[in-house]
Amino acid sequence: MISDLLPLLARGGVDDPTPEELADILWLAQRVLTLDHRAPERAGTPADTAPPSPPLPVPAQPPGPEPQSAEPHRKRHGASVPDGKPVLDLHLPANVAKSPGEATTGTALDIPAAASLPNTLALTRALKPLTRKVASRTVFELDEEATVTRLVDEHILLPVLRPAPTRWLSLALVVDCGPSMSLWRDEVHEVQHDVVRLGAFRDIRRWNLLPSPDGTTVGLRPHPAADRPERHPREVVDPAGDQLILVLSDTVGAMWRSGAAHRLLTDWARHSQVAVVHLLPAALWHRVGMTPSPTLVHIPRSGLPNSRWQVADPERAPAERVPMGVPVPVVELEPGPLRGWAEMTAGSGRWARSSALLLPGVPTSAPPRPVTARARATAQDTIRRFRASSSPAAWRLAGLLSARSTLTVPVARLIQRALLHDSSRGDLAEVFLGGILRRVVEPEEAHMGAQLAFEFQPEVREALLGAQFRDDVEAVRELVRAEVTAYLKPRFAVLAASRGR
Repeated sequence: MISDLLPLLARGGVDDPTPEELADILWLAQRVLTLDHRAPERAGTPADTAPPSPPLPVPAQPPGPEPQSAEPHRKRHGASVPDGKPVLDLHLPANVAKSPGEATTGTALDIPAAASLPNTLALTRALKPLTRKVASRTVFELDEEATVTRLVDEHILLPVLRPAPTRWLSLALVVDCGPSMSLWRDEVHEVQHDVVRLGAFRDIRRWNLLPSPDGTTVGLRPHPAADRPERHPREVVDPAGDQLILVLSDTVGAMWRSGAAHRLLTDWARHSQVAVVHLLPAALWHRVGMTPSPTLVHIPRSGLPNSRWQVADPERAPAERVPMGVPVPVVELEPGPLRGWAEMTAGSGRWARSSALLLPGVPTSAPPRPVTARARATAQDTIRRFRASSSPAAWRLAGLLSARSTLTVPVARLIQRALLHDSSRGDLAEVFLGGILRRVVEPEEAHMGAQLAFEFQPEVREALLGAQFRDDVEAVRELVRAEVTAYLKPRFAVLAASRGR
């Protein structure tokens, strides 16, 4: 069989495939290609009747601009198949009623997802104030002009050295690894990539915060954290100074309510510059584990730790200002807030308004919350509660997402950007954190390589789906179908051509 397959592949343009490539071809052919055992039609013979399960045609794109996320994928995945060449027919199986509790069938397919942060270039430019250089304390370079001057004046040929310019700050990127942070895995990866590409820091190290289930204790491990022992929190601090510690978090975890995270930030703020980069929009901060306070912050000299900053209440007169604690800025992941924080951190010398945690702002040991048994909410109560607390765009997005039985964050982001252009990351966060979805794949499995998947609560999807227009539901399904088709067709055209010969 292999001896017959290799000539067919060679005729299709695949010469001398490796064992891995051959295994991939056979695996994909078994799962994707539809086998047709009918005898070929002869000239002049009328065609047979339609097959029992005809493939659904790929919908034609209407004239005008295409969805924002579809075109980049088509350009990135390669050129389209020329006209007249056989291509793969991709179709969805017929709708079959699924009994309650029955697992979804099919093979999961990973296709490249759109960027989770659409304004990465603006975010990178907002951090430009941090890209300044200072004289190095350990690295020196030859000062040619001073060396020539010494030779002329003193007749001594000895090199004159001067401190080499070096980047001002080192960066410790501390990532909250609580269960809810699995939603923002792509955002964390893109932020890390952007700060590396910026080139503003002489050294970048990533650390992972691993809170306990009740949030009373926090473990710290260098990234990647698998099979590595916990480290003392002081190991994050650079004893040489001129260090910036950025904590990436959505502050949803229990450690932000128990005080464990605040104690960690207080310890770091005594030795370094510390800031929290919040992954949720500012409008949602009051619904999670902490609420920063509006403050006026003044940094007397660049590079000073937070404990030596000056802080004041913007609502008080200058003569009435009293000490308020150690400020830790909380910054929204948007270009405007990032730019203001970067200018303040770089040492603008002015009083600047900032949202900040005032530490110590929590007791050293928070009392445990009483556990009360609550009756299970009905679908109507769940939807009513979500509708009352969500924005109109989040409510509209939830209705569109109900067209999918199982959701992943990249698929939800694709639907949002293609069909709801005016919505934001905050609207997507409201849907996933609003209590109408539950996890199918847990975060522990997601860290092992599985895609984090969600489904709607029982009866919630039926209620949301029933309130949608049929055209909107079909638009969601056709969008996903078109994205998968655009990804698969160029890859299977060769196999389809070899099958037809």
